[in-house]
Amino acid sequence: MAEIPEPIAGAGQIRVEVRAIGVNRFDGKVRSGSMESMFSTPCRQSSVWS
Repeated sequence: MAEIPEPIAGAGQIRVEVRAIGVNRFDGKVRSGSMESMFSTPCRQSSVWS
């Protein structure tokens, strides 16, 4: 984990505060790209969430 600057919403954007998330092993495999063969479209997401 690392400290990052607080994001600032630009024109036409909103900023959402996330208080809690849930992540399981399958989510991690999908995000890493190791489950792409199970899906007809690419499911890899950006690693930057703001």
